Amino acid sequence: LGVRVAKLEKGADAVKITGQIRMRYQDHDDKYVGGDKADLRTRLWVTGQINDDWSYTGMLESIQNISDNVGNDTVELNRAYLNGKLGGMDVQVGRWDEVTASGAVYDTWLDGLKVSYGKDVKVFALAGKGADSYTGLDINCESNDRVYIVGAETKVGPVDVFANWFRAEGVLATVDQEVYDIGLGMDVAKDLRLTF
Repeated sequence: LGVRVAKLEKGADAVKITGQIRMRYQDHDDKYVGGDKADLRTRLWVTGQINDDWSYTGMLESIQNISDNVGNDTVELNRAYLNGKLGGMDVQVGRWDEVTASGAVYDTWLDGLKVSYGKDVKVFALAGKGADSYTGLDINCESNDRVYIVGAETKVGPVDVFANWFRAEGVLATVDQEVYDIGLGMDVAKDLRLTF
């Protein structure tokens, strides 16, 4: 009986449920913005360990417009992905919020596969499709556009060095886009990062 109870306790620890609630109110005097707005965003995160090498993450997000009583609320599965190891590579597959390097070129949700290798010098490749419309400094993606990213990053003392190649192929958009991003980044204070 003691072995069964220990096994059940270990299984109960494998799933972690957390959440966030945010209420936002915006006061706009500009007639073009549409006046005051208020919403309530609720996020429910479910994470767990599948085995020693693989874990899962899921996130449901609900946004309730509390400015009116129309019922124009949304509930979406915004994140659902697996992280694990395959051979000597780290693998991420599913839907997640991809922030590459500084996030200036690409920072949005996508459905895809990312493989990376290395410790001191990390190289990675990513292929996926946009899961949301996104406008960055150099890449503009519509949902369902194909996205490919290849990059390398390392650390030289306190400075991060990165080089990335991005390609977005329009399914809904009419123009394919290609961007090279080479830069440096450094934490200058807690929660403050400088990137060039």
